[in-house]
Order: sequence, then structure tokens, then C-alpha cells
Amino acid sequence: MGAHFCSDFFGNVLPVILPLISAKFNLSLSLVGLVSSVGTTTASLTQLFFGFISDRFGKANFVLWGPVLSGSMISLAGLMPNYPLLLLVVGIGGLGSAMFHPQATATVGSLFHQRRGLALSLFITSGRTGASLAPIVAGFIFGTLGLTNGAFALLGVVGVIFVGLKFTVPAPPKQEKKDKLYLKEASRKLFLVLCLVVCRHIVYASFITYLIFMLQERGWSYELASFGLFLFLFGNAFGSLIGGPLSDRIGRKPMIIGSYALAFGFLWLFLNMPGYEFLWLVVGGIILVSNNPVLVAHAQEVMPEHAGTASAVAMGLGWFGGTVTVPLIGILADQTSIMTALNVSIYGALMAALIGFVLPNEKALKS
Repeated sequence: MGAHFCSDFFGNVLPVILPLISAKFNLSLSLVGLVSSVGTTTASLTQLFFGFISDRFGKANFVLWGPVLSGSMISLAGLMPNYPLLLLVVGIGGLGSAMFHPQATATVGSLFHQRRGLALSLFITSGRTGASLAPIVAGFIFGTLGLTNGAFALLGVVGVIFVGLKFTVPAPPKQEKKDKLYLKEASRKLFLVLCLVVCRHIVYASFITYLIFMLQERGWSYELASFGLFLFLFGNAFGSLIGGPLSDRIGRKPMIIGSYALAFGFLWLFLNMPGYEFLWLVVGGIILVSNNPVLVAHAQEVMPEHAGTASAVAMGLGWFGGTVTVPLIGILADQTSIMTALNVSIYGALMAALIGFVLPNEKALKS
């Protein structure tokens, strides 16, 4: 869980330094969106490859080296002299996240298979907590030291984390053989999970990329806007904690439909009803990702012999599907406004709520 904290922390440093990099290279919002898209594309699309490798060989190396690679590359992003090199290091940094997530998620699910929903909630919450603290910590570092000195300071943090993970990362247990799966049914369930994750990540990726820009447009300072991103991500962390246990009580289908519908409503209030922005943003962040653990757990239960690959489908491919829309949201923001673009993005949550009605009526997942 500590490794997940570190991995997701570095993954969310990039949105904090994007306004500084944008000013450095005089980038349009669509080019800013491309930077974010490159990192999350490599972080998501290559998860299938690393998930297959971890299922095949079962080594713990990815859990150690993933956060280190990601942190090193994101730290170096602020030192790049031109835009193409910036895209390169951000893309390599995304590989670190892709290395880490399938194997780490499968390891947690295997170690605590009798209470998989709760275990994955705690695991995902640790990552969300790291992600939520990134705007505060990175905002302070780069706001105080500037882009160049802040990058060197963050590299020092990477070194400390490497030493800590080196002596604490556990070896993943071997997967037990299970009964033969019905491929057609498994594929259908995984496809629905994939669609739900794609819709959620359209909203999530758009917000973490453009939220600071939008809040600055409303007149917030850079530091206060970074705090706004922290609130959104902190809500994500809390939502991940309650999602798994809640689905065990009320059932998977109503929890998924309700969470997406309510997330759409509260994020709409945040964007269009100024005055209580902090409240709407936190609540919207909580609800938006509250179904994440149950979707990942379900994917692992559909393919128990290939938990790493299943996790990569539920997380990696889903993230990729949502991330590719970020430059499009940036283009829309350039042509209209950031407010309009984010208002369009939240309809991904509403679409997911509608997809939820296609899910079969099942009892809550058995952890």
C-alpha cells in the first residue's frame, strides 16, 4: 500500500506543474492536454503487457521499480528544454505506472481473496491518498523553489522512496488454479466494466488536467487552485475507501448507477453554482470513484487465474479509453472556454449511470 501511495503521488505531480510548463513553452490548452494524454496513455495502454508478464513470471520487481521510474521521469519533466523531450520523459514516466498497477493489484487481491472488496478499497485508497497529497506537496515545492529547483528536490524524494521500498515490497503469491471460465460470459462482463471505467476516466482525466486552469480563470491563486485539486483528489481517496464495503451491503448494480448519477449532479453544481465550490468539489470527488474497488474486484473474479491481466483491463484499458479524450476537451476549451469543456466532460458520468442499467441483477460481490 505504501508503494501505491508513492506511485499515484508521482502520477499527480504532472497536473500541478503543467501550468508552469505551459508558461515556459507558451502552450495552448490542447497541447497541455496532449502532455497529459501521452503520460496516461502509456500508463494505461501498456498495462496489458505488464499484466501478462506479471501473471506469467510472478516477480515483485515491477512493484519496486514502477514508482521509482515514474517519479524520476516526472521530476525530470520540469527540466526539459523543449516540448518533444517533455513528451518523451512523460511517456516513459507513464511506463512506471503501467509496470506497477497490474502486479500490485493482483497481489493484494490474492493475499486477501476472502475479503477482496475491502482489501482493494484499502489498496486503492492508499493510492488516492498519495494522489490527493501531490497538489499540496508539489504545489508547495514548485511554488517555493520554482520549476528547476523543484525538480531537483523531487528527485531527492524519489531516492528516499527507493530505499524504503527496496526493503518492504513483498513477493506476490502464486495463483491457484481455478475452474474453467465461460469465455463468452467473462468477456461480456469485462466489456461492461471497461465501458464504465472509460466513462469515469473521461471525467477524472479532464478534471485533473484542467481544474487548476479553470480555478485560476475564476481568479484563484496558483497555490489556492492547487489546493482545489487536492480537495478533488482527497474526495477520490475517501470514495475509494467506502466503495468496496458499501457495494457488499447494497449490491453492485444500484451502487454503480447511484454513484455515477450523483457524481454528475454534484460536479454540475461545482461548475455552475458558485458559492459552495469546495463542498460540491469534495462530494463530487468522493462519489465519482467510489465504485472503483468493486469494478476491479469483479474483473479479478471473472478471470481469477489471470488477475494481473484482468486488473489491467479494468484499470489500464479503461484509463486509456478515457484519457484519449483529454486533448479533445482541450481543443473544445480553446474554442469556447474551460468551463464549457468541463461541463461537457461530466456527461461521461451520466452515460456510465445509463450503462449501469445493462448490468445483470446480482447480489453484492463476495469478497
